[in-house]
Amino acid sequence: MHNMELKHVVRQAMRGRLPDELYTASKKGFPTPIARWFRGPLRAYVYETLLSKNARIHGYLDRSAMETLIDRFMRTRSLPLYDYAAANRIYSFLTIELWLRKFL
Repeated sequence: MHNMELKHVVRQAMRGRLPDELYTASKKGFPTPIARWFRGPLRAYVYETLLSKNARIHGYLDRSAMETLIDRFMRTRSLPLYDYAAANRIYSFLTIELWLRKFL
């Protein structure tokens, strides 16, 4: 950061190589279809990783509350904002579990 400008060094390094519109355009998000992935191809992975008897996260978070959240998320499709929030919570649980497995 330089003078409240994020990624100042990167911007200066690429100036002249990228179109000027990129420097004046408003910031845009890059959403991922994480809710669809968790309900589809990653469904079994979510259950096996977070709800197995060997999951280390159970020492820190309540397993039954986590199971309730995951089950509710998997069986319902509600408002996109809820799906996004619940999917992000599940993603956070997965991240914590994988960190615990690697470092503890």
